Amino acid sequence: MMAIRSVPSPVPRLTPMRGAMIMAATALLAAAALAPRGAGAQQAASEAPASAAPSGGLEEIVVTASKREERLENVPASITALSADALATQGVTDFSDYMTLVPSMADFSGGSEGHGAIILRGLNTGYYQTSNTVGYYIDDIPFSATSPLSVGALLTLDPDLSDIDHLEVLKGPQATLYGASTLGGLIKVVTNAPDLNKYGGQIQLEGTTLDHGSSGYSLVGVANLALIPDSLAVRVSLFDRDIPGYMTNVELGDRDRGVSRKEGGRISIRWKPTDSLDVRLSAFTQDLKVDGWNYEYVNLATLAPITGPYTYSSQYEPSFHTTYTLYNATVNYTAGPLGTLTNSASYGTYTDREIEDYSQYYGFLNAYAPAPVPADAGQPLFFGPTLAKLSDELRFTSTRMGGFEWLAGYFFTREQVNYPVQFYNTIPPSLQPIPGPSSDILGVSSPATYKENALFADLTYYFSDALDLTLGGRYSHNEQAVTAYNYGFASSGAIVSGASSDTDWTYLATLSYRPAAGLNTYARIATSYRPGGPELTPEPGYTSFKPDSLTNYEVGFKGDWWENRLRTNLALYYMLWKDVQMSFVDNDFDVISNGGRATSKGVELETQFVPVERLTLGLNVAYTDARLESVSLGVSEATGAVAGDALPFTPTWAGSATADYALPLNAALTSTYGATFRYQGTKWSDYPDDPNNTGVVIPSYDTVDLRAGLAFSRYKIQAHIANLFNAQGFDTVVQQRISPGNPPAWASIIPPRTFGLSFTATF
Repeated sequence: MMAIRSVPSPVPRLTPMRGAMIMAATALLAAAALAPRGAGAQQAASEAPASAAPSGGLEEIVVTASKREERLENVPASITALSADALATQGVTDFSDYMTLVPSMADFSGGSEGHGAIILRGLNTGYYQTSNTVGYYIDDIPFSATSPLSVGALLTLDPDLSDIDHLEVLKGPQATLYGASTLGGLIKVVTNAPDLNKYGGQIQLEGTTLDHGSSGYSLVGVANLALIPDSLAVRVSLFDRDIPGYMTNVELGDRDRGVSRKEGGRISIRWKPTDSLDVRLSAFTQDLKVDGWNYEYVNLATLAPITGPYTYSSQYEPSFHTTYTLYNATVNYTAGPLGTLTNSASYGTYTDREIEDYSQYYGFLNAYAPAPVPADAGQPLFFGPTLAKLSDELRFTSTRMGGFEWLAGYFFTREQVNYPVQFYNTIPPSLQPIPGPSSDILGVSSPATYKENALFADLTYYFSDALDLTLGGRYSHNEQAVTAYNYGFASSGAIVSGASSDTDWTYLATLSYRPAAGLNTYARIATSYRPGGPELTPEPGYTSFKPDSLTNYEVGFKGDWWENRLRTNLALYYMLWKDVQMSFVDNDFDVISNGGRATSKGVELETQFVPVERLTLGLNVAYTDARLESVSLGVSEATGAVAGDALPFTPTWAGSATADYALPLNAALTSTYGATFRYQGTKWSDYPDDPNNTGVVIPSYDTVDLRAGLAFSRYKIQAHIANLFNAQGFDTVVQQRISPGNPPAWASIIPPRTFGLSFTATF
């Protein structure tokens, strides 16, 4: 019975390692506050070392998209970079906040923060897609799952954005430098490294309250200690966020559901014993708990709420519990004038445990129970993907030598993944199974291993200072193995094992021409892929599926004029997606098939403008046309997808506009004012003829945010209102048909009007 998209893992606990890390971080924060303050302590520890704002102009951001530090305007690719200052000004703390600020970015909401699929340039095949098309990195650390058996599309990897330097969103294929499963692009969070010459820190306290909901708070602390000036420093950050909920479960009478608690921190140690050797060790942990979800039950034809706005009906309270842990050691050795040798070794895990009410889906199975089942029994579903990922990358990045510049490296990763699913008979709202042999209805566990080795390189030749050509390639080989078990009175009892291996080549070619200072034009061809893998079904005829692949053709223009007061990035692209991996259900089992071919074409525009001193305007617009070009007969019969159907979840038009103004009131006091307008156009929820999840057009919506603040000495107060006009926009609509008597459709709804007030102190 694998028509289940969602799954459980062991409940994360505060392990001795996590407990020791948080205790150490707390001690370091206290030490930073009491440490002697030198000249450098007057600067906020959270300032971004790679960003600088020219006098009267736009902030300049240095990015690492090409695994070198470069000015954003010099990178011949479509990249959105959001600095820490810009994120803080707009109150951005998680994915849902910055998604609408990035052209061509969308998502499938999984019902709560941190759950669902990230989508770039429309590359998603619908509700039953299981693996990622967008990669996620934290610094040099690959964090998202690559294995096609990971069900990674269930999670929106969403580490807290406190104490980062900037956020990079790389659009289009990134496989040559970043590996598999980056067809649509890559999100890269660049954290602040310890400063070797500063004592200082920052504390921020914020309170929030929602219309139709509850109130919450967040507390963030950052400290930087230069233990040995110029040689050894440690940096620590802690966060604790209580995020209010705004939904009501009418079945149980629970109000303010969808409340979440996010807590964790990061410790980073930097050691630079010589000018040529730089070592950074880091550890990060995050624990996210969500009670309730943001789905309304709606009429599929009208999308009107059935039980009222901001409500759902469930005899079990939905819950989500996700834990991240990440460790890294990065060593940089500068080999004189030749370049830099870098080794980055990391180990990361995530565990996810979710509970949902599946009584109306699978209650009919009790007709096959070995003993009578109480009439009032219900069926809660427990599920959630897990990942343990070990990775290492060794690369050499050359300096420019005459007309040449190059990079080459080796990459290894090993993933252990699982997607356990289990549901019982219990008496609602208790989660305690009923006694006897009829308690276990169905359980599935499918532990899998994914191993990959890769070699990659790129070479840039400068015909002149104005014209250069970059060619790159990557060779990858992976091996996979999986064994699936199932149990319970509704299971087949079959044990399914499988193995597969793939060899894949990807490449890029980029021609960049800079006709004048501040202008950069480029043409780019790049490819990417998702690995194939073994099938998880006892049905005959299914053994494995192939990789899918994508080729991106792109031209772009970047301009920086008027002494950094006007900046524009424009990209036009055409993407051809072949052998598209599409899931469907055959005889009650999930099957992955290379069943389609799709294209995505679009335009991305980003511009920032400082018309007068202290006033900054921004505009982001994206047009995306992503469609199926062909679909195999089997996939079409199972999903209803036909050639010409739009790929789900991505609006054709989307955009945002921002305005921020700083007004000095006197020599010590400055006031700030700002607004953000966000627009999400209409989009399809799935294919219109899908018999299991009929697609509908999700209406467009727009929101307005306002903010104002005061900055004085080392302190800052900021107030903001999000969704000022209380728009009730839908992000996702699903009607999952599994059996007769299914519940109505459900739709994720954006948060209502939200008020926030924050206080920040720098020491």
